[in-house]
Amino acid sequence: MPIVHGHPRGGCSALLLLALLTPLAPLGCKDEGLLGKQKDRLTDAGDYITRVRGAKGRRNVPVLLEAARPLGGGTVARLLVQPLDKRLLRGRFVRVLYVSDPAQVAAVRGALLAARSAPFRTCEPTWRLDVRYGHFTHLARLNIPCERLEVDGKSLAYDGRVAEVIRGFVRRAVRRPTHKLLRVRVPVEHDPALILKALSGRVVEAYLPERPVRRGPHRKVFFTIARRAPSDPRQLDAAVAAIRKTARSSLSSYAYQLKVGRHEVVAVQGPSVVYERFGARVFEARYAIDVLFKLGTPDYMLGFLGLGEHFSVGHVVRPKDYQVDAIFRYDTRVSQMRKTIAQVAVKPPLGSY
Repeated sequence: MPIVHGHPRGGCSALLLLALLTPLAPLGCKDEGLLGKQKDRLTDAGDYITRVRGAKGRRNVPVLLEAARPLGGGTVARLLVQPLDKRLLRGRFVRVLYVSDPAQVAAVRGALLAARSAPFRTCEPTWRLDVRYGHFTHLARLNIPCERLEVDGKSLAYDGRVAEVIRGFVRRAVRRPTHKLLRVRVPVEHDPALILKALSGRVVEAYLPERPVRRGPHRKVFFTIARRAPSDPRQLDAAVAAIRKTARSSLSSYAYQLKVGRHEVVAVQGPSVVYERFGARVFEARYAIDVLFKLGTPDYMLGFLGLGEHFSVGHVVRPKDYQVDAIFRYDTRVSQMRKTIAQVAVKPPLGSY
């Protein structure tokens, strides 16, 4: 049974039922936020939390929206291992490893949580691991040759127990993938929660690869810095670390101001590396944060104030669609995948990347 990461609330539930039963019925209800109308708060991991009463009073707990329980009961568990190498993403679908055994998923999660901190590395990740165990979700990005491991945005060391555990699953994903992943193109007019609900009964799992969903405009804020290279070779590593620390600290501080002071800002992602050029004479580097605005934010609210030295702003990007990942059995043909997507009769229609 599928695990669905979305749940419509209020009047849109009835509209969804009509959309599934009536050909070409639009999912055009009033937009109720990034994941449907939700009075509960959203955690950093992307899960909604609600206040529940227990023996020690009320407390906040994450809610698995529409998460199907395993047969016979037990913990909801899922590990998805997929490549990020562009050479492996050129086809009509992506071959992935899908593991639903709670013991194996728990082992991966335990290894990730036990990994020690490590300095930030700039090499591009080549593997993505999505972990869900009970009420907990984690996103890990990995580059094995570079030994880069990033878990929920934190740089960790890829060695010891975590390397031993993850290496086996990556090897299985290369040699014996178990499922196929289709990247579904969804017009921004459609509420993600309703699309996930519509796809859930037709695929193994439908989920949002990125949260929050980029439905509204977004633009980058850059931090560019240039310094003389130290004459003493022994100071090169320290100089590089200082540049990265200055940039990340400056961008993180400004991102915090935006999230606290701008109600139209949905999220701020980053900092990330644009480029780093550490030459014999000059060190140059540029880093960026990506500022996501609410759907329908007018142009006059997309500007920035308080930018200091080294800061600059990129152009506004207005997406026309967003991505939903649909997991299919490995023996599913591409024609069957497309037919399944077409069964969600909405206007504008769904497509694939």
